[in-house]
Amino acid sequence: MVVQEVADLAAHPSTKMNFEGLGFGRDPDDARANPSRLTRTMESIFRESMSLLAVGLGVRVDRTTTELDVAIARADLDVRSGKIRKGTVAGMRHEWIAWSDGKPAIVFQSYWKMDDDLDPNWGYRSVKYAVMIEGVPSMR
Repeated sequence: MVVQEVADLAAHPSTKMNFEGLGFGRDPDDARANPSRLTRTMESIFRESMSLLAVGLGVRVDRTTTELDVAIARADLDVRSGKIRKGTVAGMRHEWIAWSDGKPAIVFQSYWKMDDDLDPNWGYRSVKYAVMIEGVPSMR
């Protein structure tokens, strides 16, 4: 099962959440090496929710993993919660995976962005908010 969320946070007003909490506007290498406090907190939250989902699906979870990557602004950005300088974090891709028998059983992918034109382009340029679930049944 894959759950995917895409969220454009450019209109979100909270500087505390976007910059201090999530880490938008940071140096990309530092953001990858030292995930923000809120990102670390979300790891335990997603681990718990995936465990609950696994119980409901009858899936035994052996371990969970987390991956984080970032996209950078191609130009200076003025978003509702502040300014993001060119070359700093303007997009985040999180992936939380619950593994069973050596294979991904439940995957939650989250793409958060502050602009449609980021480097790299993960293919969600015009999407402002979407949730997709691949499974039985699938839904978007």
